[in-house]
Amino acid sequence: MYLSRLDMVGFKSFAQKTELTFTDGVTSIVGPNGCGKSNIVDAIRWVLGEQKTSALRADSMDQVIFNGSRTRKPLGLAEVSLTIENNKQILPTEYSQVVITRRLFRNGESQYLLNKTQCRLRDIIDLFMDTGMGSDAYSVIELKMIETILSDKADERRHLFEEAAGVTKYKARRKEATRKLEAAQRDIARVQDIVREVQKTVNSLARQAEKARQHQELSTRLRELDRLLFAFEYADEFIRLKQWEASVAEARAAREAAEKTLNDGEANVAACEKTQGETEQLLRAALDAEAAVRSAASDVQQQVSLIDERIASSQRALDRLNVEHTESVSRRSTMEEELALLQARLDRVGADITSARENADAQKQRVAEARCSTLPEEAWPIGVKPLCMRVRHSPKSGLRHNACAHRSKPCNVVFERIANSRSRRKTDDVRSTSSSRARSPSCRHLTTH
Repeated sequence: MYLSRLDMVGFKSFAQKTELTFTDGVTSIVGPNGCGKSNIVDAIRWVLGEQKTSALRADSMDQVIFNGSRTRKPLGLAEVSLTIENNKQILPTEYSQVVITRRLFRNGESQYLLNKTQCRLRDIIDLFMDTGMGSDAYSVIELKMIETILSDKADERRHLFEEAAGVTKYKARRKEATRKLEAAQRDIARVQDIVREVQKTVNSLARQAEKARQHQELSTRLRELDRLLFAFEYADEFIRLKQWEASVAEARAAREAAEKTLNDGEANVAACEKTQGETEQLLRAALDAEAAVRSAASDVQQQVSLIDERIASSQRALDRLNVEHTESVSRRSTMEEELALLQARLDRVGADITSARENADAQKQRVAEARCSTLPEEAWPIGVKPLCMRVRHSPKSGLRHNACAHRSKPCNVVFERIANSRSRRKTDDVRSTSSSRARSPSCRHLTTH
């Protein structure tokens, strides 16, 4: 025998239907403080018939019903079902699976069910007696019961040991038998008192019986006299009867005429009753149709309420999506503005870089022209100056490359030709020598640069 399932709805913190399945072995329930672990133990105690509100950690029994929260309304019913597998036939029942259910309504009404059949609390207590299960048995151990087991007082431990030994049922039966004997003794004492009272009444009734006997004798005499009086009165009435018979014959004739009129009236009444029966049938059919229409209207109203709730839920979801869409559009517009500002800044920086490059290229070109212009025209050998001029007037796209490529080569040619001119003009006049010496520093200056 073991606990296989626990179903709870509306009990303490379990507002929705909660199902806990227990398998073979040990099952542990772990969670933080206030998550409802103790409420599960309280639910097991409660469904087993616990009546003490202090054991359920409540001030009154209606506090075990879910009392509502910020998002949920209070419930009017608390229900707990405990499923026990009776595989070893420990419980005195022919079922292999026993389901115990306890319900409590907010108006104070309570119900106990055994396999979905309504029963008494006494039946559930008798079912689990001497099995170790119960609201106060050792199957549910709490801190106070551990202290009771470990205490030095034998009276406090005796109950748990008797439950484990299986003598609780017999002690309960003995207590029940003792209570019945005491009740029988009280009934016997009450019966003896009644007998004494009745004996007094019997003596009084004996005297009354003697008086009744005398009364009966007098009554017999009186009846005989009454018979004689009746005989005389009968003769007188017989004469009167003959007279009345003639009157009755006349009355009979009148009655027959009245009966004929009555029969005609009864025929009319029968026709009216038939018409009334048909009318009642039509009325019942109309009432049935009205009931069907009301039932259909109720179903339609329920469907309309359900559709209204769904529409309200969809509307709330749509409003939330609209708000999120508005926020997304706002963020997108802000990001587009920032992107436009960054793009404008990037264009300005690119333009500044392009302008700076053009200025640098122009500056380099001017420097190259200045270097070439530092030599006099007489110092340039034949064919060298046009080459430098071609380098100076090259396109902008290849200015930097051409200047770098032709900067050293033309100058080397110039230096070679100047050296040859010096060797040939050593024998010339002083003016030619001075002019050659004046050109030589300019070329050195150009080579250094």
